[in-house]
Amino acid sequence: MIQNRNTDMQNRNTAVRHMNNALTGTFRATDRGFGFITPEDGGDDLFVPARFTGGAWDGDTVSYRTVPPRFGYRDRNKEEARITGVTSRVVTDCVGTLQVCGGSWLVIPDASRRQALFVGKTRDASAGDKVKVHITSYGGYDDREGTARGEIVKVLGKETDPGVDILSIAEDAGISNEFPADVLTEADALPESVSEADTNGRTDFRDWYTVTIDGESTKDFDDAVSIRKDGNGGYALGVHIADVSHYVKEGSALDREALKRGTSTYLPDRTLPMLPVQLSNGICSLNPREDRLTLSAVMLYDKNGKRTGFDITESVICSNERMTYTNVTALLSGTADEEIQARYKEGLPHFEMMRDLYEKLAEKRKARGMISFTIPEPEVVMDTKGHVTDIRPHTQDLAMKMIEQFMLEANEAVAEFFCRKKIPFEYRIHENPDPDRLSAAALALQEIGIAAPWGKDKVTPGQVAEAARAAEGTDAEAGAGLIIVRSMARARYADECKGHFGLAARYYCHFTSPIRRYPDTQIHRIIHEYLDGTLTDERKAHYKQILPVVADMNSRAERTSAKAEMDAVDMKAVEWLSGHIGETFPAVISGVVKRGVFAMLPNTAEGLIPMEEFGDGFVSDGNGWSATDEESGRMVSIGQLVRVRVVSADKRKRQAEFALVGKPKRPKGKPVQNG
Repeated sequence: MIQNRNTDMQNRNTAVRHMNNALTGTFRATDRGFGFITPEDGGDDLFVPARFTGGAWDGDTVSYRTVPPRFGYRDRNKEEARITGVTSRVVTDCVGTLQVCGGSWLVIPDASRRQALFVGKTRDASAGDKVKVHITSYGGYDDREGTARGEIVKVLGKETDPGVDILSIAEDAGISNEFPADVLTEADALPESVSEADTNGRTDFRDWYTVTIDGESTKDFDDAVSIRKDGNGGYALGVHIADVSHYVKEGSALDREALKRGTSTYLPDRTLPMLPVQLSNGICSLNPREDRLTLSAVMLYDKNGKRTGFDITESVICSNERMTYTNVTALLSGTADEEIQARYKEGLPHFEMMRDLYEKLAEKRKARGMISFTIPEPEVVMDTKGHVTDIRPHTQDLAMKMIEQFMLEANEAVAEFFCRKKIPFEYRIHENPDPDRLSAAALALQEIGIAAPWGKDKVTPGQVAEAARAAEGTDAEAGAGLIIVRSMARARYADECKGHFGLAARYYCHFTSPIRRYPDTQIHRIIHEYLDGTLTDERKAHYKQILPVVADMNSRAERTSAKAEMDAVDMKAVEWLSGHIGETFPAVISGVVKRGVFAMLPNTAEGLIPMEEFGDGFVSDGNGWSATDEESGRMVSIGQLVRVRVVSADKRKRQAEFALVGKPKRPKGKPVQNG
């Protein structure tokens, strides 16, 4: 009896310690009401029953207390959590569809993990409209009203109106298609052309043959290139970048809005620019046959493609032509028609020089260990009513690869120059992969016939590049690309130069796209002050103070924009699949979760194959790589080839379901030697 009383007392004391243990973490909701908390200080996720979520929404930072195993009712062997408060809200506004429910107005959020919101006045909205709502009450047991409530702040249009589906995704992400009045006032006050006074003191490149090379639909041109050859077979490559910071002054309304947006967002039917059109398509855009202010990075190379010199200068250019990737590739491959050949006859020798330099630089990067793998980027084709007609993988042609290479060269050279001078700067960094993720990636690659040439403790970019090359041209290529990219860390912005693993680069920054990326505009200001001699100790201290904050804001904005872009493509992919119900397609397994296996079609559209399609005993590894039949040992993993039938497609939920046709097949790669 004494022993039992002591045990009971110990259990009660344990319970008290758990209940008083105030901790913080990130809450992840589920469609079924319950959720999980990822502790801020690490450790396993904790289950939160629906009745104890405390009004927290998906992504919120919460305070919580743990409950000992004997108090939990989901798993008696694991601790659970009870949310005690919300310390930071990730969502203050949301987009949804307005409905009438029992005489009240209700908004059903597009995001499935959010609660329905009661709204009062509907402005001019009617049932079936897409609306944006500002949340005034999040509901939960600690809320006096007990239900989530909000106010309609914007009516986006009927759910079925062309473009409203994509606009809803942007608005839900907090990316507006409108600029504040003070921003537009500043933009309207800018000049429409460059005056001669603006060019004073700048290096004049107007006598260099200079072109922009972009996609057919591009309207904002923020980079141009020029090339010359010296008598020894070497090259002078000029990368000329729009001088956005000349017009967007620090602390101005334009600057504050650009920092808030962080980047332009490219959706299937529209671009939501970082800067108003007066700048992005006007005075900052390097339009053909118009003088434009630029910052120019000039790199000198010997005949073998080794960089021998670098200079950066405030400049003025006049682009000779607005070229497209398609036309330049056709000219260089000899497939251009007579009209194109005649029109761009003057530029052909320059494009040929660019190709020669590109090939030398690409070979050097390959030898250095730059990771290159193929993950198809989706291109959505729509009709005038906004309905998707096709989804296809977007591939890089010669001209696109060439320009990409030249931008990499400029970004590296600029980063190295300012890092060596120990000047406060904003860098683009890509840290070394997590060893555990790499070990898991090695096993996943092995499952599709690719031997990963790295050990447990250390990996080099060259080793990862070697594995990617082993999959090139085989049916393991897509799977290998997925495995490799998911084993990598996320690239981000930082005020420290930590190198870029994927590029095998010691120095790297974003310098070449200031019209669409704020980090580029930020470092342009620093470059100007360095070149003008106004980068005083006081200004250096200023940049040292703000750059960590700016870099973090830029990284967050980039992630928000990328998610909106991905959500829009996913939605249109599901719309496309809805027109192919019952059809079968080849696919590659692209992910594994507890409830099933994701499969990606050749055009990049994805759907979920329920786990029971593979058999009763398959269990996910919990890391997204594979699932194994515990009885037979059979495994399904990322990269395996399958054939699927489209069973269903729900555009509103952005979910499609596939049925498995036949058995998964292991692709045939070209194994590389460990070492």
